[in-house]
Parts: sequence; structure tokens; C-alpha cells
Amino acid sequence: MEEKKVKVSLVIVLGLLAAFGPLSLDMYLPALPGVADDLSTSASTAQLSLTACLIGLALGQVLVGPLSDITGRKKPLIIVLIVYAIASLLCAFADHIVLLIVLRFIQGASGGAGAVISRAISSDMYQGKALTKFLSMLMLVNGLAPILAPVVGGVILSFSTWHMVFYILAGYGVLMVMLSLPLEETLPTEARREGAFAVIVHDFKALFRNRRFLIMLLLQSLTYGVLFSYISASPFITQKIFHLSAQQFSYMFAANGVGLIIASQLTAKLVDRYDEFTILKWGQLVQLIGMLLTAAVLLLHLPVWLLFIAFFLLIAPVSMIGTTGFSIAMQVQQQGAGSASSILGLMQFMIGALLSPLVGLMGETSVLPFIVIIFICTVTAQLVRAVNRKYFMDLIQDS
Repeated sequence: MEEKKVKVSLVIVLGLLAAFGPLSLDMYLPALPGVADDLSTSASTAQLSLTACLIGLALGQVLVGPLSDITGRKKPLIIVLIVYAIASLLCAFADHIVLLIVLRFIQGASGGAGAVISRAISSDMYQGKALTKFLSMLMLVNGLAPILAPVVGGVILSFSTWHMVFYILAGYGVLMVMLSLPLEETLPTEARREGAFAVIVHDFKALFRNRRFLIMLLLQSLTYGVLFSYISASPFITQKIFHLSAQQFSYMFAANGVGLIIASQLTAKLVDRYDEFTILKWGQLVQLIGMLLTAAVLLLHLPVWLLFIAFFLLIAPVSMIGTTGFSIAMQVQQQGAGSASSILGLMQFMIGALLSPLVGLMGETSVLPFIVIIFICTVTAQLVRAVNRKYFMDLIQDS
């Protein structure tokens, strides 16, 4: 019984650590107009505070993940959580947009570092199908973030200002420090990488020469490209084109968050009977169907209830593809788990930072850029997986 309690507590803590990204991004979305007004800046300049956090989430992972392979997991984890809490609190007091942008970058970098260490801890403790199952359990906790964050942000702004969002995020950082202090170190001294910068560079070079790792990196990046394009485009598509209210949009957004959790739990069940690569293929096929239905609804101006179904099929498989893709990537890498996890996390957020602005290239009411992006991402992913299937046959046979 005691072992079960420890396991549940670990799932909760690591799941909450992995939620730093969606909490820092999604809770802040409803506050953007207020930020622009209070700091006397344009909407596009205020949007840079979101972009800065996104870039920080990416770079924080690639810096701290490899560092944790050298120093162990717990020490850098506690440090970045303290930095996150302080940066969040300072964001609440920012009186100029440039200062807010800088602080949001620091907040994102420290939050991304916490997320990558949580994944590295997972891979320290589990391998193969056991890792896939554990990651699916984390999604039960982590998946609540994209469901609750925009709703909570909207509720906060109904009785307070955007400053309160950062007070709450600062409190979240403090809470995570308290929850992380009892964690045991999962990377023993003898398993740590010796050296510093040179070791990190060596690990990165080796990972980028590993074809199977690069395939999983590309597949994960493409599916997260779909996710971040949806996050950026869906508020305008639903409210400007389909004339839904902000509250109705939040319900749809939450429903797709539930879809992410359902898909992750389905993955945990399927992995007992099928290999991860097969489950990944099924997730990609569902996402392809979702992409085709989304394009049809938007181009033919079909009813909004069909749009809800299309978005659900497009987004729910992200957790299935992401979980199996990460598990396979960690199986085929021979370098430190922190370095591998950091590159996977880096590409997720960098692809988001690159693609998110592109969906609005033709204005708020044009769906064409969004359709083109999700088409390229899903079709390319299908081709990459199909062409490179043979590189995973030995892994499938071993499992």
C-alpha cells in the first residue's frame, strides 16, 4: 500500500511540473488585451510577451536538461522553481512592456526547465512500455492544465486584473518548490555524465546523428506544430468566423483538453497489447482524419458542431503521438536522458513559436494559412513514418 501511495504522489508532482508550459501560456491568453491597455502598447507588442514565454520554455529545456545529466535532477529542479516563482511575482509588478517581455522569457525558461527535468526523472525510473504507461499516467494530471488554464484566466479577469494571473503563477511556483523538496534524487552519482559544456555538445552531436531519434523528433515536432497552430488560430476561427462567445470557446477548448487525457489513457491500455510504433501510427491516422474534416468544415462553411468534432479528432491524438514518440525516442538514444528530453521539448516549443504567428498572416477571418499548416504537418508526418518504418522493426520485435 505504501508503495502505491508513493507512486501516486510522484505522478502528481511530475504531472504538475510538466504543466508549467500550458499554465504559463493558456492562463495568460485572456489577459493580453488588458496588458496592452494598462501598459499603453499595441496588441502586437503585447503579443511578444507570449512569444517570449514560448521561446523561454524552449531554451530552458535545452539548457537545464543536459545540465541535470551532470549534476543530478533535484538540485537544478529546486533552483529553477524558485526562479520561476520570483519571475512570476515580478511580472505582476512590471510597469513597462519591455520589462514584462524580459520577465516572461525568464519565467518561461525556468518553467521549461522544470518540465524537462520531470520527463528526465520519468526516464530514470522507467523504460520501454513501462515508461509509456507512466507518461500516460502523468497526462491525467498534466492534461488538466490546458482544460482549466484559459477558464481560470477568464474567471480571474472577471473580478481582478491581469496582475492576479501572475500572483497565482508565483504561488504555483512556491507550491511546486514545497512539493519537490521531498523528492528523492533519481540519477545516482555513478550514472551522471562527467564534465560540463563539452559533454553537452558531444551528447547533442550524437543525438543529431542518430537517425531513429531524429525520426521521432520530427514526428513529435510535426504533431505539436498542429497543436500550437490550433491554439493560435482557434480563438479567431470560433469567435470571428463562427461567432461563438468567449465562454463557448473555452468550453470547446476544455473539451479538447479532455480528449488529450482520453487518448493518453487509451495509449496506456493499448501498450499492453501492441508496440508503441503501431499505436503512434494509429494516432497519426486519426489526426489525419481530423485534419481532413477540419479543412472541409472551414472551406465549406459547415455547421459549428462539426467543427467541434473535427477539432477533437485533430487534437486528441497529440497525446497518443507525443507519449509513444517520446518513449521510443528515449529507447533509441544512448546519451543522457536529460539531453534527449531537452531536445524533444525544445523542438515542441520552437515549432510552436515559428508556426503560431503564421496562422494569422492573411488576417483574423482567413482560415487558409491554418489549413495549409495542419495539412503540411499531418501529411509530412504520415510520409516520414511510412518511409522510415524499417528502422524500428528491430525495436518492435524486441518489445
